[in-house]
Amino acid sequence: MSYTQLTREQRYQIYALKKADHRQAEMASIIGCHKSTISRELARNGGQRGYRPRQAQELARARKLRAHRPRIQSATWASVESLLLQQWSPEQISGRLKLEQHESVSHDRIYQHIYADKRAAHSSATSAVRRSARSATASVIAGGNFPRGARLMSAPVSWTQGGGSATGRLTPSSARTTAGPSSHWSSANRS
Repeated sequence: MSYTQLTREQRYQIYALKKADHRQAEMASIIGCHKSTISRELARNGGQRGYRPRQAQELARARKLRAHRPRIQSATWASVESLLLQQWSPEQISGRLKLEQHESVSHDRIYQHIYADKRAAHSSATSAVRRSARSATASVIAGGNFPRGARLMSAPVSWTQGGGSATGRLTPSSARTTAGPSSHWSSANRS
């Protein structure tokens, strides 16, 4: 039997069965769920006056909404990104936020945020790098200045703040291609 959340109707059934003095195992078999689900429902959503189905539904809904709220607010991320652009390390930023009694963000979480930004920017920058690599390859081969069999490799992408971006996300500043390690030949090796 797989776990599913209880519905409003099932909560009213639990209330009626509890009033009729049914055991939790009996309630579970009637409703069609596991007995631990009934036990958990009664423990979590019972109030001072006992279990009430409307109150239980509201408590469950409020818990669900709290679970989807981000722990670190967007204003805090804006401050973190601003300090990153000023070349602060994640350790320094974490310490500064604690010192100023802002919302606490660990340096590990800041690193995760940086890597997520780079992955997101990389997916959009990858197509630009590929386009520029194709055009550079075509022009070099047409011009004949590049040895046969050599490959073009993309240069490392440097990261800067997006131009006028409202989100302040880190974006690649340039995507250019350069000749790879096989491009440094002596004049004797050139044909």
